[in-house]
Parts: sequence; structure tokens; C-alpha cells
Amino acid sequence: MRQAASARLKIWSGKLKPNRPWAEAYWPQDFEPPLFKAPVILFKRPNQPYYYVADPLLGWGARSQGGVTTYDIKADHHEVLREPHVQFVSRILLEQIHRLNGTLSAQSEPAAQVVAAN
Repeated sequence: MRQAASARLKIWSGKLKPNRPWAEAYWPQDFEPPLFKAPVILFKRPNQPYYYVADPLLGWGARSQGGVTTYDIKADHHEVLREPHVQFVSRILLEQIHRLNGTLSAQSEPAAQVVAAN
């Protein structure tokens, strides 16, 4: 444990380069993610873990030319598609599908009003 903590401190201070062969396999140093025109709907926890990137859009804003809409969801990754959170997610997605198709009814209650309820 002490050795792992020491290595982590050296990595954070820039004195040691992390050994991440899996990351290099997926994201080589010269990799540039492509831009795309579709909108992104991002569900994320209100307080992201400290080790996540310090970007409220988690990198999607730089890639999507269609914009990014974020929704806070008080659930871990493996809980998002389980009750009661799946109701919230499905409501948001259905609203966005209707909006994109131009079929959102004026009588529909926008899902954005439900954000605080989750």
C-alpha cells in the first residue's frame, strides 16, 4: 500500500510516467478524437470523483458540434438503468427524441423539471 501511494504521488508530481499499456492501446499519444455533429445527452453524478477530468462536460463539449446537455443523476454507473433511476433516464431520452422529431406536445411536462426529483 505504501509503495502504491508513493508511486501515485510521483505520477501526480510528474516525476514518474504512469505505466498504462491499456490506455496506449486505446488512445495512442497521437490520437485525436473525431468531431461529430450529433447532440450529446450526458448523465453524470453531481460530484464526480476527484480523479475524473476537471471538465463539466467530461470531454464531450470539445467533440460534439451539436452541443451537450447534462443531467445530474444521483446514481453510480451500474445503477443508472435500474429503478428508480431508469424512469428519470427514460423520461429525458423520450423527451429528446420527441424534440428532435418535432413531436413534443405543449402539454408534456418537460423532464428537465424532474431533475431535482432524482
